[in-house]
Amino acid sequence: MFYISALLLPIFFNLSLTLAIVWVLIFLIVNKKFNLELFLILLLLIRCFMFLDTQNLIIGSQFDVCREVFNYRNYNLVFLCNSKDSFISYFPKNSEVKYSDEVYLIGGKYKFDPERKPYYKSLNVNGVLEFNDYKVLTSKLTFLGEIYNFKANFKNFVQRNLNDPLSNLFLGILIGDRSGYSKFLTEDLRYVGLTHLVAVSGMNVLLVLEILKKITWIFGRRFAFYLNAIFIIFFAYFTSLTTSVLRACLMALLNLWGEYNFLRLDSLKVLYFSAYALLLINPYFIVYDLSYALSFLATFALISVKKTEKIVNNFKLEIQANLVSFWFTLPVILFAFKSLPILTVFSNLLVMIPATLILYLGLLLLVSYLLNFELLSFVIFFLIDLFTTYFFWIVDFTKKFPVMTLFIDNFMFRIILFLFFCTIFYIFLRKKFIF
Repeated sequence: MFYISALLLPIFFNLSLTLAIVWVLIFLIVNKKFNLELFLILLLLIRCFMFLDTQNLIIGSQFDVCREVFNYRNYNLVFLCNSKDSFISYFPKNSEVKYSDEVYLIGGKYKFDPERKPYYKSLNVNGVLEFNDYKVLTSKLTFLGEIYNFKANFKNFVQRNLNDPLSNLFLGILIGDRSGYSKFLTEDLRYVGLTHLVAVSGMNVLLVLEILKKITWIFGRRFAFYLNAIFIIFFAYFTSLTTSVLRACLMALLNLWGEYNFLRLDSLKVLYFSAYALLLINPYFIVYDLSYALSFLATFALISVKKTEKIVNNFKLEIQANLVSFWFTLPVILFAFKSLPILTVFSNLLVMIPATLILYLGLLLLVSYLLNFELLSFVIFFLIDLFTTYFFWIVDFTKKFPVMTLFIDNFMFRIILFLFFCTIFYIFLRKKFIF
């Protein structure tokens, strides 16, 4: 508990340098020597210092496109970097700016909206760059750029063969792409508690990895290990490197390494290490990125259920997993989203099987697209059309229920509800231990 407190407090207090130094002194007094825990926390604190706010921004006019370009309905979201700082910028929908391009902004102006600070910090950017016009100076060919180009071409392929909004739902389930979602669709999915199904999570990675293992074992243990690891890294970039994807892929890589070396790794320790590793990437995840908290809390809940890999094939385990995930993610949902899911377990159970089948069909479609099997692609699109239509039917059916999700603005009422559910959970644990 001491180390957990030391890990979190410097971040919650706005990465205070003074507070961090105090904690380091306390460590030295308590431990009386350097140990692994102290070293890891010092490493994290050093990383926190690197993220301290600075007023010495280098704006300039020349930037590199340093991350994937996201194509939304009315604009393209572009990440621009110079030698020191990172920014986001909104380019016209028809712009052809790509990853690793070097662009020159005409009339560039820096803008920082204090109300969007959590959004900026979660993305590790300093703010927004507005401009009057732009020029692409050079375009570089990189391996990562080719992955992003392949993803863009695959999205176009899906959108040509599947009508909207079915294509957008399918892309959300397969690769977590929600750039084409309307505000109404997003609100409907949130109300019926199915938003997590259109965001790539550990369950997606687990399903993909299980399929991959059944295919790659024929190449031998050593070669299969490298193939699986490479595919997981590719899948992480293909699904836009969100925090939930990073967590899931990092855990998958660690478990693969353990299997390859005949080691049984403790799932909770792997989860803790993944949480720590992501904080080294961006310490602000724990403060501003809600998906970071939801992902790790939900995964902790699933690990507590045991036999996570059998959840999809076991109706009882699926119910138990949904209930336990609800308990552990309740604080974030209740206080961050100001909502309380009531019957969302019901909607999740109704779409559990079709959502899994859509993911399997999506992976098969990806292979078919790579190999240019047009007839197979046609059959797959037909099946995807059926299952996504059913998915929307469930959304339309369950959103008519008046108590699927309650939205609660009163802060004191949320506290009372939280204490009430904590009491119920405590009584449940007293009767039947699930850990």
